[in-house]
Amino acid sequence: MVKYELIKESKEKLDYSYYPEGKRDRKAGVITIDRVNEKIYISRVAEDDYEVIVTPEDLMRLDKSFIESAEEEGSLERARQLREEYEENIKKGKYKGFQYFSYASHAIHGSSTVELKKFCKAMKSLFFLPKIYLRNMA
Repeated sequence: MVKYELIKESKEKLDYSYYPEGKRDRKAGVITIDRVNEKIYISRVAEDDYEVIVTPEDLMRLDKSFIESAEEEGSLERARQLREEYEENIKKGKYKGFQYFSYASHAIHGSSTVELKKFCKAMKSLFFLPKIYLRNMA
């Protein structure tokens, strides 16, 4: 659970403070929406927030597990398709790692504020992590 509140608003930007687990006795993080450049930034990470790191190897293991599950279920055609996609992704270098902050991500994606939802929808990121706080590890 994450609590957030609008702390500053102008024509150019909005600043929201966010509190992991609703703990207002801890240092809040700040999420900034840049209305002009259509970007979302984590201006300050909350005291109790933490970074999640997903490596290319993690993503490859996940895809391999989907292949193995399809094989175990007897879906051999599906397993073959997944294996082909997996091998093609390796050849094309599509497995890239990324990092994000857990509670900030939840604050952005779980927002009930109209402004933030409209912004995320406009950026087509309601169900994906916004590029602004994903850092490519490749």
